[in-house]
Amino acid sequence: MVIFKYRINQEKCICGNFRHTSNISETNEVWNWEKHTAKEETKCYGVLPHSNSPYLRCDVKEVNKVGLVLFGVWNIPIPSMIMRMVGDATSTLNVTLEKEVLRGISDAAVASDAWIITSGYKEETTSELIGEIVYKNRVKNAELNFSAIAVGKWGNIRDREKLYGSGNRVCKHGPSAPGRYTLEPNHTHYICFDDGSYNSPDNGEFASRLARQISYGARRRIPLVTIVAGGNLYALKSIWVDLIYQVSVVIVDQSGPLANILCKHYKATKNISKATRTQTDEDIDRDKRSSDDENDIDMVMFEYSFTLPKPGEEPPSTELTLREVLRPFSKRERLDIYNDLLKLYIAIRKEEYKTAGKKLPAGELLNLGEKRTLANYIFWFATCLTFPLRDNIHIFDFNTSTSLQSTLYGALVQGKSE
Repeated sequence: MVIFKYRINQEKCICGNFRHTSNISETNEVWNWEKHTAKEETKCYGVLPHSNSPYLRCDVKEVNKVGLVLFGVWNIPIPSMIMRMVGDATSTLNVTLEKEVLRGISDAAVASDAWIITSGYKEETTSELIGEIVYKNRVKNAELNFSAIAVGKWGNIRDREKLYGSGNRVCKHGPSAPGRYTLEPNHTHYICFDDGSYNSPDNGEFASRLARQISYGARRRIPLVTIVAGGNLYALKSIWVDLIYQVSVVIVDQSGPLANILCKHYKATKNISKATRTQTDEDIDRDKRSSDDENDIDMVMFEYSFTLPKPGEEPPSTELTLREVLRPFSKRERLDIYNDLLKLYIAIRKEEYKTAGKKLPAGELLNLGEKRTLANYIFWFATCLTFPLRDNIHIFDFNTSTSLQSTLYGALVQGKSE
């Protein structure tokens, strides 16, 4: 028997506050799930109310065990391909693009006995579209030959109290946060991972780790593709990690914030050099001139250093400053990337302050911690656009004659050959 855990809070309550208070404004310590939670055995599993679909609540660290349940308990057939969807709750596809996405993913799923992994949040366009695909195919044939697996955060689910088993702890301060998302009802399976947080707009990397675990853990590697249709800045790291591990990424142009700027800068940097980032005397001189230029990225951010993993290589990683990462880009390209990412960061920053019940500081000036966070996003974004990572990016442009299904198969064929 596989025993699953879920997260309860130790030093703070399950609602994210200290046990002696339920006023978030009085707490100064930054909540951290690894420090402020502990594991307990979960009783939250079974079949969703008003549905025949199984669900499970599990600890965010238990990716390997989830694979055992998918194959050994729920008996899902081994897929011929896996599609992981990345979207967001604010983007809406235009009618013609929505029809093409529906047709392309549906045709690919039915033809390949695929797994489609989404957040399962009804408010996200991608999850709703996949739910529609499942519903329409069930009308034609009750026995589906593909699976739509919702992988979302437990603390974000509305009415999750209905899924509690007897004996599970609940917040003693009163009702916990109500949850910002409703589960899309037509998915075939539901995995609710728990990191102890509630109502976080950041869905983390659990879904991407699960998809790679299933893809790489089989006797024969299962083709995996990540499809970005919209998305916000929180999704950027999981896309970057996928590319690090040579997972093909298909980006649907004109589908939403993150997808749009990825496509924009991917096209704008098509002539980017494959040359090394090693600094020459000419680079040093150019960097010195840039440091005196007020119309460039904040100089403090230039000197932040980051680790770029290189799986399967020796050494397995390399240390780079943001200045080195951005060296292949022209000054104009750097500024455009910075300004576009800053706009997206300002949007999620407002949401974070709102969720925490805090007032946003006057103006749009970032503190040092926020500058470091923005620098992280710039690092992930810039390395996605440089070689070798950009080799695994594929753009679907609805204005061309190439269908989404053809783009997906092209990405999968390339992924298979690597």
